[in-house]
Amino acid sequence: MLVAAGVVIAALTGSAGCYTDPGYKGRPSDAWIAQLAAPGLDGRLDAAAALGEVLRLQPNAPKVVTALVAALADTSDPVRVAAASAIRHAGRGGGRVREQLQRDAVPAVAALLADSAHPVVRTQAVAVLRDFGPDAAPTSAPALAGALSDPDPFVRRPAAEALGALGEAAQLVAASLARAATRDGDFRVRRAAAHALALVGGPPGTVGPALVGALRDTVELVREAAAEGMGQRGADGLSEWTVPAAAGAGDPMAMLRATATADPNPRVRIAAVTALGLVGDRASRPALRQALADRDATVRREAEHALSALHRRGGQDPGMEEPSRADLCRSNPGGPGC
Repeated sequence: MLVAAGVVIAALTGSAGCYTDPGYKGRPSDAWIAQLAAPGLDGRLDAAAALGEVLRLQPNAPKVVTALVAALADTSDPVRVAAASAIRHAGRGGGRVREQLQRDAVPAVAALLADSAHPVVRTQAVAVLRDFGPDAAPTSAPALAGALSDPDPFVRRPAAEALGALGEAAQLVAASLARAATRDGDFRVRRAAAHALALVGGPPGTVGPALVGALRDTVELVREAAAEGMGQRGADGLSEWTVPAAAGAGDPMAMLRATATADPNPRVRIAAVTALGLVGDRASRPALRQALADRDATVRREAEHALSALHRRGGQDPGMEEPSRADLCRSNPGGPGC
């Protein structure tokens, strides 16, 4: 069973000021809190669910949060899962309650990821840490990175997704994402990690080779996810994706251009062409022009969109004719003169 996540936290007297207790099913919160610490398993489970409902109505309830954090160390899986789920609702609170969550709940939830015997508990812990967002990244990101080595792929995949949701706040664990994106034995985990790594960024020597590896993956869904992630990160990520010219094929932008024109799967080419347009890299114009002759109509259409977007950002491309108004209006119906 789970080693206790921490010492039971003492109730915070007046730490968040006055608040109205909505109670649940005619009983005040104090009654449910007492039941959450009682011996009966069914009673504790009911209490955890009830206190979650209290937090739905009144997230500014520090003593309820305190009780649920303590319940994360319960000896019962269902109680721990119910407590973790209820804590997610407390994220709507602000001020001192938010501070309490950062101080008490996040470390306690992170400790649940060490419970190697209960994947359902670990999966719920991942979901809770994701909901706490970038502000909790100094504590949550290392815990989520550790979960990338979990024996269960259904824990590893949401852990990768959660790190992607943290964005740049998770850069301190970019190396863990890079390993998962290229080495994990489950393609669903590699897919999630590749997409997350593109969103998170990090040192070029870490991010670049991993993204190149993901764009070369044998599973098209992994290649597609890597391309989509690069596009979603946008132009701001260029400096982090670009590696020294001496690295040659290790440059992820060069690999993305090659993917846009040569990948055997049309869905992957569509994702790569779209990403090139979103990134806005002028060096990608030749690849996009080549994609205009792709055998897939959607690839050709997305290449038109991407070239039009590049044109609007940087003026006429000296290597191609000025797009006609009809061309521009097809890609941007709401544009001037359309």
